[in-house]
Amino acid sequence: MDLFAALDHLWEDTATHQSQPTLRRWAGPEPVMRSFTDLDDLVEVAQEAVTDPRRDAALAALSRLARTDQSAQLTALRIMRPGLIRLDRVYGHDLDIDDVATRPNITVGPDLLTVEEAALILRISRTTAYKEVRRYRATDGREGIPVILVGGLLRVPRVRLEKMIGGPVHLPPPKPRPQDPRRRRGPPDRLPSKASKRRTRNPVTDERSSSRSTSADDGDA
Repeated sequence: MDLFAALDHLWEDTATHQSQPTLRRWAGPEPVMRSFTDLDDLVEVAQEAVTDPRRDAALAALSRLARTDQSAQLTALRIMRPGLIRLDRVYGHDLDIDDVATRPNITVGPDLLTVEEAALILRISRTTAYKEVRRYRATDGREGIPVILVGGLLRVPRVRLEKMIGGPVHLPPPKPRPQDPRRRRGPPDRLPSKASKRRTRNPVTDERSSSRSTSADDGDA
């Protein structure tokens, strides 16, 4: 049994048989725990409900409880499970550590993705992605690309997208912008200075010119 299977087994037992007693025990020092129906509800809010006002308070409370409480430690690991799976798949035994710094397509990305970023991950067009987002909202989350509204903007929670496709998601590397041929890379070529444009001094011609100038000055005198 691997690490994640063992954690899943422990979580299933805890969430099934100890959920209510655990929340009641936590609610004494941490009143925010009273607002959750069970441990799975707590985990779902911590993982996905970015706009839920209880989220930050619950995470802070859980971090305090986890210092001495094994059930709180297990719950914290359950919340971090998607991230741990990503780390395992990206930096696991099949990937050499020296290759991590140079591999170009490893970009985990933010917790909230734009619809365009989700389209890149799913390898669909932008139009299709927005169509699936509208379908998600029209079917109350039963179908389509999961999305939430944050400040009037559509955002795709990464953990929900990973749950939908059954694995971690990675943003493809950004495409390099084409160079404008009119713009020069680096400093422009040095233009010849005024000094370099001057006629090279010739002692013979300079002497003749000087003589003519002197004669003209004598005539004026």
